[in-house]
Amino acid sequence: MRNHVNMRLVWMVALTLWAGRTVADEPATNVVTGAAVAVPNAPVTLSAPKDGDTIIIVGDSLTEHGNRPYGYVTLMRDVIAAQYRTSDITVRGSGVGYDSSQNVRKRLQEDVLRRAPTIVIVEIGLADLYYSERRPNDRKLFKFAMKDIVWQIRRAGALPVLMTLTTIGECTDGSNPEDALIEDYSVIIREVAGEKRCPLIDLRPAFMAFLERVNPDNLRAGVLTLDNDGVHLNPDGNQLMANLILEAFHVHTPTGWRDTLAERIRARLDASEGAGTP
Repeated sequence: MRNHVNMRLVWMVALTLWAGRTVADEPATNVVTGAAVAVPNAPVTLSAPKDGDTIIIVGDSLTEHGNRPYGYVTLMRDVIAAQYRTSDITVRGSGVGYDSSQNVRKRLQEDVLRRAPTIVIVEIGLADLYYSERRPNDRKLFKFAMKDIVWQIRRAGALPVLMTLTTIGECTDGSNPEDALIEDYSVIIREVAGEKRCPLIDLRPAFMAFLERVNPDNLRAGVLTLDNDGVHLNPDGNQLMANLILEAFHVHTPTGWRDTLAERIRARLDASEGAGTP
């Protein structure tokens, strides 16, 4: 009888650890940008990059495109290289188009963790929703994937940094078909950050606040995203994303960059309208 009870206790502990519910994880920190969103159990701090850091951003096509010359990963790499000239800091992107949270969870070890990162920024979720006609979305499955990703990163000795979603459609009046799902999945990411005490970069409210500023005509695409796309970021959208992440890491960004970026976008949209571009 005693052996039966002991084995039952062992299985209960094992299941609890596997599910990621233990609080014995290394205490992590949290940062929120763009809006004051409370994340339970997580102090609002995140350290600046330090000498020897390897930062890898894992994600879907946003991060795959982010490795292009105008992409947010490239912009981050260039800024950090310029500001930390005497430090050995590496910034890499590991993005795969169409990648769902489940695919990222499965490829994390081979594509990311074997490179011995010290910080892993997680950009996933849009593909789970954007291609949901082929991959029906499942909130519980998504939350499980997020927790497992956090667990894998911590087990490898790196710091997991979560990010909420950006946009699928740029309308600011709530008329984008996936708006409600994006908000739901961003809530899940915030919950995981709070439960697991992870750093959080809250992109969703920051993107929507900026769109309200620069998209008075309620365009569906072409403001921060590619024309006729609404998802993948154009150079201005990549600049916004890069600067929000850099700010979260306390890396210097130009004073008034939001005003400068907003003026650049308005000038581009005015020029397109004047040229008769739809």
